[in-house]
Amino acid sequence: VNTSCGCTAADLETRDYLPGESGEIEIIYDPAGRSGKQRKVVTLISNDRDNRLTQVVLTTEIDPIIEIDQRVISATNVVYGDGASAYVVFSTDWEYFEPKSVNVVGSHVDVEIEKVEQVELPDGRKEHRATVLVKISPEAPIGYVRRNLDFVAEVSDGEADPFDHAASVNI
Repeated sequence: VNTSCGCTAADLETRDYLPGESGEIEIIYDPAGRSGKQRKVVTLISNDRDNRLTQVVLTTEIDPIIEIDQRVISATNVVYGDGASAYVVFSTDWEYFEPKSVNVVGSHVDVEIEKVEQVELPDGRKEHRATVLVKISPEAPIGYVRRNLDFVAEVSDGEADPFDHAASVNI
């Protein structure tokens, strides 16, 4: 048994079957850290000459808990010595949303949560938003400044206890 990703595990009842015998396979998929359309494949390999490979394909659409208005922040045509800034918005329609931290590791980039608000959408639903200001220092070297912005908020759907959830953006 082979899986297409470390997020998918498969376990057979037994590894050896007699001709004509059947069994069950348990497939466990962990969607943590994933969103959007997902396709995972579990491949069963046997010594049956007529049916050596059998594939089980799992497809799903995962709605993120925290949505990000842009996955990559890119500052182009920046004049050396001027620095740059951009905004990224983290949002959710979950009942409870409390931003806890925003962090970027490395020099020449500062981040701060500038605004937290709840807005009513045209369809009547409420959405929580946290606007994060990203500032690239005027002393940043010429070329790419690659960093990862990590945002953590405590969230709850209103039924379960709140828990920390993280979202990341590439800078």
